[in-house]
Amino acid sequence: MSPVSLSELPPECFEGALAAVLATSSTDGIPNAAWVSHVLRVDDRHVALWCQFLNKSRANLEGNPIGVLLMTHPRTAQQWRLFVRFARSETHGDTFEAMVRRLGAVTSLTQQPGAVSLRSADVFEVLEVSAVEIGPDKAAEPPAPVERGRPRTTPEVVAALSRLSESVAGSEQLEGLVESGLSILASHFGYDSVSLYLLEPLEGVLYALASRGFPHSGIGARIPLGVGIVGTCALHRLPIRIANMRHEIYYDRAVQEQLARSKGGEREIPLPALDQAASVLAVPLLLRGNLFGVLATEGCDLAAFDDCDVHLLTIAGLLLAQGVALHDDEEGKREVSAAPPLERPRGSLRLRYYEADDSVFIDDEYLIKGIPGRILWLIVTLRENERRSTFQNRELRLHPALKLPSYKDNLETRLLMLQRRLEEKGSGLRLRREERGRLRVESDRNIEIEVIPANGS
Repeated sequence: MSPVSLSELPPECFEGALAAVLATSSTDGIPNAAWVSHVLRVDDRHVALWCQFLNKSRANLEGNPIGVLLMTHPRTAQQWRLFVRFARSETHGDTFEAMVRRLGAVTSLTQQPGAVSLRSADVFEVLEVSAVEIGPDKAAEPPAPVERGRPRTTPEVVAALSRLSESVAGSEQLEGLVESGLSILASHFGYDSVSLYLLEPLEGVLYALASRGFPHSGIGARIPLGVGIVGTCALHRLPIRIANMRHEIYYDRAVQEQLARSKGGEREIPLPALDQAASVLAVPLLLRGNLFGVLATEGCDLAAFDDCDVHLLTIAGLLLAQGVALHDDEEGKREVSAAPPLERPRGSLRLRYYEADDSVFIDDEYLIKGIPGRILWLIVTLRENERRSTFQNRELRLHPALKLPSYKDNLETRLLMLQRRLEEKGSGLRLRREERGRLRVESDRNIEIEVIPANGS
């Protein structure tokens, strides 16, 4: 075994892609080994472990504080033995909070979020680190490093960021800005599966505004703060990186809130997700000290994202967020081609609106809820009552029924979400942009509106 220092161990060993093994011994010499799901490097002389289910190991350490920790690189299979001595258990502080955040991200994806709480972060002093040497006749051929195809050199990073910056600055329409941004994240940054969530501060949830590279878009999907990897990232305003979802939990990607049910069916949209995702990275988007949203990416390889990806995705996400936040949707003089005339109405379309949670169903199919649902109900109601199809963003902002804040209200992003969600559903109801700051509602069917009061009567 070759001695090395703790600082020389690759960071991938501390990402939880492969579980570590903690070996301890009782005072009478009876050994015990247990899997440890995550090891946190505290500093150059200490590590901390999740010890949620290590009752036997904890009992051994009380009488004999010396143990051995075996750690494995997730791609090369290189192993290291850490001879450790139990130092203390922490129930508060930076180390404990870091583990709480990670545990919260993982357990919130299970069927019982919050059922497991962290009792303590158990800190060990590292006495010695040795690389495990395997003879060439017994060594297995290590897997080839994952080819990420992402910028790593300074010129590559600068070129990718420059391309994204040019795209954001040159986009006149919000939809084009978002779509081109996600496209460049794939073509120039190598993030093939990405999703952009924006905070809805009035509801305390994040909405999926756009995604790329997933089996379903998830546009309009909601995730509460603190729920799942994206929600945990938003709540703590810190990046969350999971290196092996298959190992840590059964990867149930449904939002873990009890799904509300009604006559028309469930009131949730599935989140954008890869069926075989192994690695996930989510970074918070902070503008002027306030949470604006979350940018997330997924990969099917173990430990697909490293520290460089955290910094790169954060910078790219901030460029994209600034473009969205600063987008000017006020009315302009630029003319656009007129929309083709609609055919005579064929049949009817039933829009059902629930006041209790602002959810909207079209022909008994759930569409969206929350503030976007309230906006859609108002637009369609005005269209039917006032017999007009064109509306100014300014009048919607000021309409008392929406109760939007007087400061930045994100109306443009909400309208974009509605527009894309309606297109995706193909319900016969459409939102079009006549010109900047003006919206047109179109339908090839007669619209029947039904309002379900909050009291159900």
